[in-house]
Amino acid sequence: LAVGRWIILLSVLLLVPVGHYGAVLVHGRDYLSWPVSKPTLPPGSAATLSDADLGLRAHALLRQRCFECHGTRKHKGGLRLDSLEAAMRGGEEGPAIVPFHADLSLAIERVALPEDDEDAMPAKGDPLTAEEQELLRRWITQGAPWSAAP
Repeated sequence: LAVGRWIILLSVLLLVPVGHYGAVLVHGRDYLSWPVSKPTLPPGSAATLSDADLGLRAHALLRQRCFECHGTRKHKGGLRLDSLEAAMRGGEEGPAIVPFHADLSLAIERVALPEDDEDAMPAKGDPLTAEEQELLRRWITQGAPWSAAP
């Protein structure tokens, strides 16, 4: 009878951390936190760009801020962002870009993290401005049309 009680106690003690770890794997590290409000855009920003300009600006932003660590030469975290197919395939943590679904895209999640968070992107240099974040969000919501400048 004493062995049965120890098994029940051990099961209960393991249930909480294992359940929490499983939820983190499925829902992400911040699944218990409150939603963060979206930054507001200044007038005349990404919201007024045409689809073609949006693709060009988004690709230029990725090239300028992301390709150093996630381009053809380096693949930090197993992630490449130098082609839409590679970004959709993702890296060790999952897909960086999910066309038409910015809220499911890790790229949006990572650029919105506080600068002192170890997972915040870009890891080098200044964080993206609210306008740059909204540009990426709108680009992904529009289907992430890939428009590389010539």
